[in-house]
Amino acid sequence: MDSERKEPNHKEKNFYSALSHEIRRKMLKIIGEQGYSSFTNFKKILGASTGTIYHHLEVLKDLIFQEKNKKYYLTTLGGHAYKFLDQNIDSIESTKITEKDIKSPFLRGILSFTPKKMFLGNPTENILTIVISISIMITGAIFAGLSGLNTCILFFQDFVEFPLLLDSFSKFILGLIFVLNYLIFYFLIELFSWLFYKKSENSFKIFLNFGLVYFPILIYLIIHNILLNLDLNYLTILDNSLLIFFQVWSLWLVTYNLSVNKYIKIERALIISLVIHYGAFIALFLISL
Repeated sequence: MDSERKEPNHKEKNFYSALSHEIRRKMLKIIGEQGYSSFTNFKKILGASTGTIYHHLEVLKDLIFQEKNKKYYLTTLGGHAYKFLDQNIDSIESTKITEKDIKSPFLRGILSFTPKKMFLGNPTENILTIVISISIMITGAIFAGLSGLNTCILFFQDFVEFPLLLDSFSKFILGLIFVLNYLIFYFLIELFSWLFYKKSENSFKIFLNFGLVYFPILIYLIIHNILLNLDLNYLTILDNSLLIFFQVWSLWLVTYNLSVNKYIKIERALIISLVIHYGAFIALFLISL
C-alpha cells in the first residue's frame, strides 16, 4: 500500500520538476513537435553543453526514454507534460507583457500609460476600477450626445449638419446609442475570443473593467466637443487625426485586456481587436452609401 501511494507522488514530483526549467520544457517541446529527437538535435537546437543535456535527460527519465536507435521519445507522462505545455503556453506568456516584447515604439509608449494593475486586478475587490469604468461609459455617452455624434464601436459620424442645434431628446438617443455600442463591442470581444481561440475566461471581470478601454475615446469626445463649441469644427484633418490616435490607443487597451485576462498571446488578441474595428468601419461605410 505504501509503495502504491509513493509511486504517484514520485511521478507528480518529476512531472513538475521537468516543467520547472526552461531547457527541460524545450526538450519536451522538441520531441512533442517532431515526434522524437536525437542527442545531436538537442545540442543543435538548445546550444547547451553535453554535460548539461545529460543532466536534464536524467531529470526527465520518467518523461523521456531512449530506444535502441538512440532516438529519444516521450513516455505517457512525458506526453501529458507536453500537452500541458502546449495548451497552457498562451496563459503563461500572456501575463508577461513588457516593453521588450513589443517592437513598435508607439505601442511601447502606450504601454507605459496602460493601467496594468486595474486590468490585472479583480474589480470586485477594487471598487475604484468599477467606478472609473462606469464613469467613463456615462461621460462618453453624454459627450457623444452633446457633440451630435452617432457611434459605431470606436467610429463616429455626425448625426446632423448642425449638432449644436440638436434637441435634448436626440442627444439622449445618441447617448443611448453610445452605450449600446459599448455593450455590442464587449459582446463581440467575448464572441470572437471564443470563436477564434475557445477562450471564455474572466468574462465578468472584463465586463466590469471594459470602460477603461474607452478612456482614450472619452478624451477624443471631449476635445471634439471643445472644437465644436469654439466653432473650430472646420479643422477636420486635426479632428480625424486625433480620432485615429485615440482609436489606436483604445484598440491597444482592448488587446492588452484580452491578453492578460483571456490568456491570449498579444498578437492573437490584436487580431480580434482589428477584426472588430475594421468590421465596424465597413459597416459604417455601407450605412453611409
